[in-house]
Amino acid sequence: MKQWYDRYESQCWYTNTFLVNEFSQISRVDRRNGEWNNIEGSGCHFVCLSMIIGINPGYLATTLKNLKFFRADPDPRLRARKLNGETGYLVWDQNCPCKKYPLISIKNINHPLKGMVNIKIKFLKIEEEKSVEQAALLIKGNRKQGYHIICGYDDHSRLVAGVKNGHYFLWDPDLTKTDISKNISGEYSLDWFYDLYKNDKEYRNKAAEYWIYSVDMKKNA
Repeated sequence: MKQWYDRYESQCWYTNTFLVNEFSQISRVDRRNGEWNNIEGSGCHFVCLSMIIGINPGYLATTLKNLKFFRADPDPRLRARKLNGETGYLVWDQNCPCKKYPLISIKNINHPLKGMVNIKIKFLKIEEEKSVEQAALLIKGNRKQGYHIICGYDDHSRLVAGVKNGHYFLWDPDLTKTDISKNISGEYSLDWFYDLYKNDKEYRNKAAEYWIYSVDMKKNA
């Protein structure tokens, strides 16, 4: 087994960290048991990004709020109510890359392994595949170029995290639906991912999306 990332993270470990630029944007989807815009409820894609960079999601969220990274989601299903009772839309990372501003530039951040660094994370492209075999070729080609891959549909993101027995495996940041020991031991394969959706009426005829990122990290002189 070869894992590509030094640390594992779960969205479930960050209940009190919110994906907002300011406290007034903390809100909850305006329906029964609607999700909060905290990392636990809304942060799967964000947690995958944090693992790619190697910085814990709480620290990363605090840093990115200063860049006004988080934005309102116009999806009518995500009408939300703020803590003061006002209604609006959920402010979060929207479980997808920001196409309008594909480059995130973070300066002077303390990386646990590399010390003080400047980081540039760039969203490059979305690729789609309907089969395990084609997805594996897609991953292989992008990894050769040094890129990082997050996969999923609009419901949830998972990180392509390494290789086990010649097959790619995923890290699922939602530990309410997966087992941490199976996650860590690389048991959630591409086959598992495609099997998960093949009988789902909403997704079974859709291609899975693969979000491709590059990361440039330099020591802060």
